[in-house]
Amino acid sequence: MTLGYCFQSGRILEEALTHRSYSQLEGQRNYERLEFLGDALIELAVSQELMERFPAANEGDLTRMRASLVSRDHLSKLAGRLELGDLILLGKGEEKSRGRGKRTILADVFESVAGAIYLDGGWEEARYFLLRHLGADLDRFDSGLFQCRDPKSRLQETLHSLGKTSPVYRVVEEAGPAHERVFKVEVQIDGEGAGQASGSSKKKAEQRAAAGALEELGKEETSGSPVD
Repeated sequence: MTLGYCFQSGRILEEALTHRSYSQLEGQRNYERLEFLGDALIELAVSQELMERFPAANEGDLTRMRASLVSRDHLSKLAGRLELGDLILLGKGEEKSRGRGKRTILADVFESVAGAIYLDGGWEEARYFLLRHLGADLDRFDSGLFQCRDPKSRLQETLHSLGKTSPVYRVVEEAGPAHERVFKVEVQIDGEGAGQASGSSKKKAEQRAAAGALEELGKEETSGSPVD
């Protein structure tokens, strides 16, 4: 593993690599709090870098670029490059279900490590770590090679590659006053509900529902029958 950062505190690094399933057995803290912090740090670092690199880009373009970079699918790939999966402390059940290869866990650990670096060394160290490992993908934006696709587009492409029909989105609930309407949308795959999400517009709710469905599909891809 090459993080490009040397921790002063081994305890905080261990916490960043400890899954809930292991902490329940060992009675120690897991990475969820650090993941919460790291998620916010990644959003900030990426947002700042995109604004500096693309001064002419509008809000919509910046949002789409950031969404591609901070997606759980992309963060899990970064964790894979760093071989973080080999270092995660897992309980026996999660180990048997091949938790080291699950996209959600890998993405969570990348976020928790970022949070740990921030607490151990400060903002500049955390920002350096993130931009070092996101740099190649940021450069692809400069050259136009990085595909910036929203969750709905990615879900449709994923389903087609699996031989499934296109997803269907259905508004299942509307709430709130007219000026603060909240929409709850369900995404259906092959006629079955695959997740729900809410948003201040139907479009936002659909995108969030699609992102949730993609995450669940990722779990299915990486999970399999337990191994002895």
